[in-house]
Amino acid sequence: MGEFLLKKTLLTICMIRAIKAKETSNVYSTLKSNVEIVKDNRLMSGIEALLERVAERQSQKPRNKREQNRLEARQRLVDAWRELYVAGQGAQTPIGELAKKAEVSVGTFYALFSDRDELTRDTALDSVSRMVQGISDLTWSSDADAHGRVRATLAFVLEFAERCPMEMRFFLRLSEADTPEANTNAQARRSRSTPGSPSGRPTAW
Repeated sequence: MGEFLLKKTLLTICMIRAIKAKETSNVYSTLKSNVEIVKDNRLMSGIEALLERVAERQSQKPRNKREQNRLEARQRLVDAWRELYVAGQGAQTPIGELAKKAEVSVGTFYALFSDRDELTRDTALDSVSRMVQGISDLTWSSDADAHGRVRATLAFVLEFAERCPMEMRFFLRLSEADTPEANTNAQARRSRSTPGSPSGRPTAW
């Protein structure tokens, strides 16, 4: 995985976090240090794990019609849940209603997801996957300073918000516990739950 992609993803996520926290007046000072931090920033490990999951998701190819139908049903549930989540109706919506909106059965929902939390994390991963496609094309000139990188990244974030408004609104509503890597970190902590083992990685959001 390219270190350059990690840097761009880090800066983009920090940019969205600053907007989410309504700290836009301090965006440059908040982000300038993040541009320079690569290997020693604990956030990078969480982002690297996230990008690995995105790459795995993007490489998924159905081997037969059944798998194709399964992926399509999963995507319909993700799209329906994102819309409900952004509207603030997720917690109040019965699974049956969600399934109806996604045009799948309740049984299909539980075959794909254990609960709303897993669906929320998968929806976040889907949204990040769409964002990363744009990040890959984000251009930083080789001699760009931190200020130039911030300007280029901010332009990308604004373009992404215009091109994918539902995904951007989803990011801004996303809670720390619902991040796509939260489940990965929890599993990692459980697998390393031996005396003296290191704590789980921080989440990127």
